[in-house]
Amino acid sequence: MIGRYGGDEFVIALQATADQGLAIAKRLAAEIKKNPMKTSSVSLTLAVSVGVAGAPERQLFEAAESALRVAKVKGRNLCVLFDKSMQGAQNPKQPVDVF
Repeated sequence: MIGRYGGDEFVIALQATADQGLAIAKRLAAEIKKNPMKTSSVSLTLAVSVGVAGAPERQLFEAAESALRVAKVKGRNLCVLFDKSMQGAQNPKQPVDVF
């Protein structure tokens, strides 16, 4: 399932493990990065930051948003898998995966 979460944020819900979700996110982000959006007058290259999480349903969005914050703080164009140490961190120092 794919849907707009708010603003410039989108959600993709998959039936997969967290590691499989991260691999899928990396492939999707790489495709978006290498295929600019073209209009009649301009070509737009998009930056993609991805937060990936696997958790019980009531915690899923919070976990994914924490991973997304890490991706944005670390410089964007990153895919980050949620780790419990990210929860509530203001200046996260988690490792990231660049695609």
